Amino acid sequence: MSVIVCDACGYEQGFAPITVQCGNRVERVYIQCRNCGRQHTAYYTDPEIRNLQGEQRRIAAGKMTDARMKRYRKNKEKLKQMMDELRARMEHPRSKPIGKIFCFGNRWRASIPRMDM
Repeated sequence: MSVIVCDACGYEQGFAPITVQCGNRVERVYIQCRNCGRQHTAYYTDPEIRNLQGEQRRIAAGKMTDARMKRYRKNKEKLKQMMDELRARMEHPRSKPIGKIFCFGNRWRASIPRMDM
């Protein structure tokens, strides 16, 4: 079992994720600190993301050829983008996606890190 450390209080505990339904077939997976009670969201999933996760498991279960590895990496990138967008929608319901940039009221944030020159 993996050991995680709470960002709020520094308490170390085993990784024991909790899954709850958030409505509209969206699930939230989080870890709750046994010391301070703070909840740390790991990720959100919807049916489309869960299907893609299943496909990733099926790809990884077979022999990794170059074509399979390419498909695995492509799916992994798509999964990351979909999960980032779902997290933004769930945690900031008023956000409006504009490509890979989201507007939160009068603040803008990219869903992927960007390099400033």
